[in-house]
Amino acid sequence: MVNIPIEKITIISTVDANAEVMHYFLEKVSDYSRGRKFIVELIIVDDLGLVGGDNWQVPIQNELISVIFMRNTAPMGQLMSVLRGIHASTGDVLVTIDPDMAENLTDIDVFIEHYIHGADVVYGHRVRRDGVSWWRLFFSKIFGYFVLIASGGRLHDVNTPMVLLSRFARAELLSLPGNVGSLKLYMAYRFGRTFVEVPIVVKELSKKKSSYGFFDICFLFLKDVFAISKFIFYVGLKK
Repeated sequence: MVNIPIEKITIISTVDANAEVMHYFLEKVSDYSRGRKFIVELIIVDDLGLVGGDNWQVPIQNELISVIFMRNTAPMGQLMSVLRGIHASTGDVLVTIDPDMAENLTDIDVFIEHYIHGADVVYGHRVRRDGVSWWRLFFSKIFGYFVLIASGGRLHDVNTPMVLLSRFARAELLSLPGNVGSLKLYMAYRFGRTFVEVPIVVKELSKKKSSYGFFDICFLFLKDVFAISKFIFYVGLKK
């Protein structure tokens, strides 16, 4: 049995346009860090140009947590923002999570359990998403079948925002060329036996309207299909 000690974990997230969501998220991260046997390094990447005002300064009175705000000089998008945070991370293990998933912070303990027993990559498989419209769930279900086929049965949720990476997996991710297509699909494929999916339930924090409309979801769906097709082509070239 593998038993890997952890001295520090890095939690990486991006800024939400809703200040209340960010306040709540930071408070919940502080709560999560209390009672843990490791130090928490929290990296927040601001791609919206919002960090800096009084509304965003949330004091965290906890010696076991350090907060790093990184502000993009120009919009980079969520994926590149998270990758920037991953590049700056110094923890023994890192976890990415959206700020509106504060209630899922306790799921990190389950992810870490898998890491301690040898997993390099752990994804949160969203088995239920409260507060999401029926047509978004329909798109997700159809897309999920496509992902399952493309991954050879390894992966159900390629768009999960909750991911754990070991240092080894982090180094692999940051060394990848730009033509691998879907990064999450590639990591699940690459790590195979040390890849794990954990079922999670994502709870709605507020009644705020989603920033994604029907046509936005359609565009993202086609973009993901292209990325997966690119991954399949990349893997085919490697064989």
